[in-house]
Amino acid sequence: TRWDLNKRWRTGANLHLASDDTYLRRYNLDAPTWLTTNAFIERFGQQSYLSANAYHFQSQRRTIALGSTPIITPLIEYKYYGKPIRGGSFINANASALALYRENGSDQTRLSSEIIWNLPYVSPLGSLYSLKASLRGDGYYVRDVLDKNNNSSFTGSKGRIFPQISLEWRLPLINNINDSTHYIEPIIQGILSPTAKNPSTIPNEDSRDLEFDDTNLFVDQRFSGHDRIEGGTRINYGILWNFETRANSFIEVLLGQSYRLKKQDLFSTRSGLDGKFSDYVGHIRYNPSEYFDMSYRFRINNSNFSAEKSEISTSFGTKLVRFGANYTQVNQNDLKNQELEDREELYAFFNARLSKYWNLTGTHRQNLGAKGGRIRS
Repeated sequence: TRWDLNKRWRTGANLHLASDDTYLRRYNLDAPTWLTTNAFIERFGQQSYLSANAYHFQSQRRTIALGSTPIITPLIEYKYYGKPIRGGSFINANASALALYRENGSDQTRLSSEIIWNLPYVSPLGSLYSLKASLRGDGYYVRDVLDKNNNSSFTGSKGRIFPQISLEWRLPLINNINDSTHYIEPIIQGILSPTAKNPSTIPNEDSRDLEFDDTNLFVDQRFSGHDRIEGGTRINYGILWNFETRANSFIEVLLGQSYRLKKQDLFSTRSGLDGKFSDYVGHIRYNPSEYFDMSYRFRINNSNFSAEKSEISTSFGTKLVRFGANYTQVNQNDLKNQELEDREELYAFFNARLSKYWNLTGTHRQNLGAKGGRIRS
């Protein structure tokens, strides 16, 4: 449920609870691994965004230890987007605060802030440059965290300061031939920063789901949360090619890789980022008409060229009836990261517009792995 209080403020809540963790599975209902209850309030400014959230999680598995599920209240986030100043540069700022509690286990209170200076530049020859300098600070107070260095429980404060500079270069080359357009863009991004400080006394609560692919090849921080930092000097490079006709049909190919000057133990062996040279990542998108489209996203091992991740998606039909399927295969089983494991799935769907007010939709997800079977329909 959501309420718009005025043009700038809105609030709402989503309630998902079950009286028994086997109830949904027993009656073959939609049974996700976690039921999430959330209450929030948001403010939208002309150049800023503010949100405050509270979360409660309920496990639908019996293997979760009693009292180990966290309660988050609050999670406050603020973002500021500055206007261009002298030379075309602009400043962004981010801040967040978190309070995480458990009845049985570690607790965490965190304050984070970051200021980012950006300078875009277009050269006379058409090269696109983007220079970015950032300074980030994190302050933690943790309770009952296992310190792996001396195998004891730690309670106290931890902090870190993390500077970073990055420079990205792109050269878009366009050639119009008759009724078609060829677009080729080489991309190189260099990132300079100190080795990441990720001590075991800072528990990893929000940065466990790192998945290296084409969507985060050219980002300066691949972890989605604050608890882990990707540091070190590295270079990301790739090439993008696009062919498009005036009939709006197109094919697009992206291929890229990352190189790190010094290997770090931060990434798991199956992440694709473990060595100095990363795996190859990219995508192929093909759209011959509005009635059919297909895409292939991949991560290929840099040593033996085996497919570590493959995702094939397709859809076809008209505006009234649409069919589609998605096949996903991921080799990610790693003892260091129990949240991610090998996966092979097939997802299929259809949607039909019966009238102005009625739609008919059907979906099915199938596990094609060793423990195969229907996941949800």
